[in-house]
Amino acid sequence: MYEILSPSEGDTIGIRITGQLDEASHQVLFQKLDEMIAAHDKINLVVELIGFKGWGLKASIEDFNWCVRHGKHIRRIALIGDSKFLEWCIALDKQFAKLMGVEEKYFSEEQRDEAWAWAKA
Repeated sequence: MYEILSPSEGDTIGIRITGQLDEASHQVLFQKLDEMIAAHDKINLVVELIGFKGWGLKASIEDFNWCVRHGKHIRRIALIGDSKFLEWCIALDKQFAKLMGVEEKYFSEEQRDEAWAWAKA
């Protein structure tokens, strides 16, 4: 399940994802991001993954493909998490993101305000 966070404005959108993200929600989220890209060209994301349980293989492939197609339209991704495993995954993934020109950074729950400030900077 996901929700759009209220500090979202302009070219920056915040998304809280909890539990497991199903395929239908995934598609609606992609549509929202596509609309933002159409309006702003380059966007920033703040993604809260607190209690996130993942998604299935098909959704993982769709996520990867969407990121490859739209990476040039993403400037920064601030990821807020609650697990060392997620922090480690982001440390690896940010190298791939950098190849696409995307800045990516992990923040703890306590650093939520810093994550928003960094994404908007």
